[in-house]
Amino acid sequence: MASSSSTGNSQAASTTTNAPRTKLPALAAYNNALVLLPPLEVARRLAPFRAVHDKAGTRWTSHVTFIFPFVEDRHLDTTLATLRPIVNAFEPFDISLTSVGRFAKPSGDTVHLCPGKGIKSQEENIQRLWKAVASAVGYKGRAFVPHMTIGQAPNSGDQHALEFLNTKADALLESVKDIKWTLGSVVAIKKDEKDGGIMKFYDELFLQGCSEISYQPGPLSQHIYLSPSGNWQWSTDIIPESLATLPEDLSIATYNILQDPLIPIVPRIPQLIDTILEADADIITLQEVTDESLRLLLTPRMAVYRFSSRDPSVVCENGRNVLILSKYPFTSRSLDTGNKHKPATLAIFDLPSSSYTGSKFVLAAVHLSAGHASALLEHKARELTSVIQYVQTYHPNDEVVIAGDTNWPHGIKCAPIEENQAFTDVATALGFEQPTYDPSSNALAAKTVKENKNAHRYDRIYIRKNSSWNISDIGLFGTQEDAPSDHAGLKVHLQREDVTKNPHTITTSTLPNLSTSFEHESHEKSDPEQSLGSCSITEKDLNDSFTTYDWLPTTEQEQNMAAALELVRQVICAPVERSSQAQEVTQGAHDQNSSETVPERATPRPDVVLKLEAVGSYALGVHTCESDIDCLAVGNISPQTFWLLARSRLLAQAKQQTGTGTTVVKLRRFVKDAAVQMMELEAHGIKIDLQYCVAPKLVERWSEIPEIPVDSPLFALPASSLVTLSAYRDVLILRRVIPSLSAFVKAHRALKLFLSRRGLVGARFGYLGGFHLTLLLTRVAITLPHSAGRSAPHLVEAFLREYAVWDWTQDTVHPIPAAAAVGTGAYKRVVQREPMAVLSISKPQKNIASNASWNSVASLSHGLQTANATLQSGGTWLDVCGTNPLKSFIDEYRSFVKIEVHYWGGDCMQGRALMGWLESKIVSLLVQLHMTVPEVTARLWPQRLVDESVVDPNTRDPNSFYLLGLSLFSQGDEQTARRSSGELEAALLNALRTFEQNVRSNEKYYNAASTFISVSHAKRTQLPSSVLVDPFKWADNGIDLADEGDLEEELEEYALEAAAPGTTQLLSIGLSEEAGDDWEGYHIPSSSQRKRAAAAKAKARVTPHVPAGKLRTSTDVYNRLMWDATGNVAKDAYVIGYEDRFKGIKETPLTAWKREVEDESFIPFHRVVYFKRLTDNVHVWDRRTKIDLVFGSGAGAS
Repeated sequence: MASSSSTGNSQAASTTTNAPRTKLPALAAYNNALVLLPPLEVARRLAPFRAVHDKAGTRWTSHVTFIFPFVEDRHLDTTLATLRPIVNAFEPFDISLTSVGRFAKPSGDTVHLCPGKGIKSQEENIQRLWKAVASAVGYKGRAFVPHMTIGQAPNSGDQHALEFLNTKADALLESVKDIKWTLGSVVAIKKDEKDGGIMKFYDELFLQGCSEISYQPGPLSQHIYLSPSGNWQWSTDIIPESLATLPEDLSIATYNILQDPLIPIVPRIPQLIDTILEADADIITLQEVTDESLRLLLTPRMAVYRFSSRDPSVVCENGRNVLILSKYPFTSRSLDTGNKHKPATLAIFDLPSSSYTGSKFVLAAVHLSAGHASALLEHKARELTSVIQYVQTYHPNDEVVIAGDTNWPHGIKCAPIEENQAFTDVATALGFEQPTYDPSSNALAAKTVKENKNAHRYDRIYIRKNSSWNISDIGLFGTQEDAPSDHAGLKVHLQREDVTKNPHTITTSTLPNLSTSFEHESHEKSDPEQSLGSCSITEKDLNDSFTTYDWLPTTEQEQNMAAALELVRQVICAPVERSSQAQEVTQGAHDQNSSETVPERATPRPDVVLKLEAVGSYALGVHTCESDIDCLAVGNISPQTFWLLARSRLLAQAKQQTGTGTTVVKLRRFVKDAAVQMMELEAHGIKIDLQYCVAPKLVERWSEIPEIPVDSPLFALPASSLVTLSAYRDVLILRRVIPSLSAFVKAHRALKLFLSRRGLVGARFGYLGGFHLTLLLTRVAITLPHSAGRSAPHLVEAFLREYAVWDWTQDTVHPIPAAAAVGTGAYKRVVQREPMAVLSISKPQKNIASNASWNSVASLSHGLQTANATLQSGGTWLDVCGTNPLKSFIDEYRSFVKIEVHYWGGDCMQGRALMGWLESKIVSLLVQLHMTVPEVTARLWPQRLVDESVVDPNTRDPNSFYLLGLSLFSQGDEQTARRSSGELEAALLNALRTFEQNVRSNEKYYNAASTFISVSHAKRTQLPSSVLVDPFKWADNGIDLADEGDLEEELEEYALEAAAPGTTQLLSIGLSEEAGDDWEGYHIPSSSQRKRAAAAKAKARVTPHVPAGKLRTSTDVYNRLMWDATGNVAKDAYVIGYEDRFKGIKETPLTAWKREVEDESFIPFHRVVYFKRLTDNVHVWDRRTKIDLVFGSGAGAS
């Protein structure tokens, strides 16, 4: 058939190509498409996986895109009529899925199955058919690559996600590759806006001799049952109720069967099946089911369960999945919870409507995210809330049970259940508090436990209040000594009460009413948003924007962030153990060679107490995929001692874990000279910024902080300490006053996405930062009507409506009403210097928008007005965020200020400092422009840009520019309004020249030998035709390692400062490689000891004086030889000579040099003496003689 088909199709292609055609309309409609559809069996095997991992999986059935976009609705019928004879000229041909392919895109990698690839006849037939259709409709796009998408990896750098997707793709291909079908048509599909945007069947263009209508694509409701022959079958039809009905006594169970690579599933399967059968529940939901365990479980031994939510021949969508087994028929569907790795599964059973409050019995099977950190608790709360909201909306009157592994720790209130007040925890109602996860009694739990070894009641069953079912009994199963899982199963018995006989005597309605300290509105209406009034945005709009731009952290990111924070807490806050002998030494150390003695203390030295808490976006739960973690350490030791202690512990844990494969906390940078000192750390791939606050009395009562009055003497701290501490106090206050934290989090993330996309983010540029947005949104949330403040769409709309008309020059933003604010006093604003005022919460109160300029405020106000107008005119949230905001920004202005910066110095640390300094100066340019040319508004795009045509992925130096769009300001005063365009141009150029000269005159950052900065006025036509955000990455991955001022020396200086007479010091620490990290033996050096040590250190560094220019640093030379080796000498032909503390000068290969502080072989750059070329034994750089043959500096400089 393939041979004759190929010949016939060749003739058809020739005929259709030569035939005259009518010109067809443009292909501009994204609501219509031409596709090739596989058989129903292929679609159903791919559907579960695509629903989770393909962004379009819930709206598009499995398909091969033929022409998309297609013609508009008004031209659809005539176009299809034109194409019908063209398609009908082709003979049907066989097709099958033969391989896995991948498209690499900036937003993420798309994995797909390839139809016909590798089979010449299939490839040729598909291409001929496509070329005929494409030619007929005037298609001018990319070449046709037949593919059937199955999913996208989050981003191009997420190798784990990509590997998972590829592995699953291979399994999916294996499940469908034997299904060969005859392609008989090209199908036209059309978006149904009234049904969630699902692409539905519209018309079909048949190939020659075909007339069978293809199935109509849409959501596939799954109904899987065990046939009498022992095979699992699938049907879209509802099985007749006569087959079986739910009994009046119904038992439901939940059981996590454990998936762990270190605990194989195969040996445990027989015992797992025994445990499940012994439980004998009518309906059971299993968690952590895999492709392997699914096939092993659904065997004839489990025939008592004739109905399943999964077919063993269909690949599961995730590594750990939920499975529902039942003795009674049901239909099931997957429910998105906001975490694609943790979807819920709904099982829907029919009920006789005459005997029940509703016509359906709905079981929502869940497996929530793991972890006990506050951010993860909020994450799983959102997952559970999404389930509750769904059943409240779509099953308002049906019987509903939620069951599964909630991973909710014992002793912590389950906020979604208690706030909603519509469901009852069955175990709590019966006073049943036995744990289902207990490492002390379960051997497998003891192996899998990680952060918390306490027993927990993770597995739970909730039933809707006022149900027709009474709770009669509850118990555990799978608790034997050699249990096959780390969890025990939970089983509950329900008894139906006929509501027609006694509709008011419902046991669940008389159970205790759980509540929190906040009042919550009733949830009687099925659609919560309907009671809040109309809103132009929906929850789905916000969720779609998050998905489109991969804005939310993945589950893996959330887990890594929680693990990173906990690891830092363990390392930094570990108890300090000191023997009595060590205390005696520190209390009275005596210098044998001098008359000086450290005064003895009248009282014993107090213990070191340190507390570490997350602050900022992560603490509040508003973090995104781009966020890092800010954390604050509070203690009773001085800053000098704390940084010494932190450094010592970081080095100690790095050495202890070397070679073990255990994750360590890496020290990336120590910012010593800033107003607020900070360490930048990294753990589990997460960047962490650590600050420190001294509060000796407060840290002893740390758990009481939320209740301590604001005027307490405990807060009588220096202003610098209060500013640092307020980051944590603000989080506590915000959590207390925000009406609905879950709605606030979603609204905050949506607004942050909008601001980020539209170039309105960046506190250093005078735009909004994350905390600015938090305070602005808080004010809106607590001033809205009670119910509206609990809806994310209403919050977003109210935010734009409020601040689009806000008078920033006159009105000050007070984030919290006076009654709720803590310790705030009247703030005196100077409008001339503060065009925007957003006040902090805790005292000392300050304006956190101090970087705002008149130009940045005007740009922000215009952006908010435009967004609000877009919504009011019927635009979507995606329209507000913009498809290509950078291009829109460039198209909006006719002229620009262009700040070009070129750096070729090779020193990454110096280059970063240059870029950061230049960005900090742009604010002053905005101020200067407003003063010089107030008639002109300048809007900065807050990202470094580059000409796409000159982007070199291998470049080691940034060569980019910043743009400020210029437009006339309509409200200039009369005097300035009289100036001609020539006068304005002259004033503008004068301001730009002044700024350029000021930048170039700064010797600290600007070095003409390695840097060039120019500032010019450019027309739009003078800009590159294609501009993008600069993708440049520093060669050292952004790690600052000091050279002459190495971290070690800085901290040694701290050690001397910490021991200085008169310093209030609670602990002394020495930095010594010989002593390791044992606290015993450390003592406070006397004054004479410190003087002699400093003198000896200075003497050791003396080198003969050589008259010469400034010598380039060893870091510069290392970078040049490693990354830009000169001549034909390879980098492995160089060695580094460095000074060993005990053995003098030693040599090591250039390529073996370790730059990371936590590496066991780390050597600071200030110990480098020379770089030598092995081919001729020439020192190409020598600190002693100031020779530099690499850059020509030092003695070789002209």
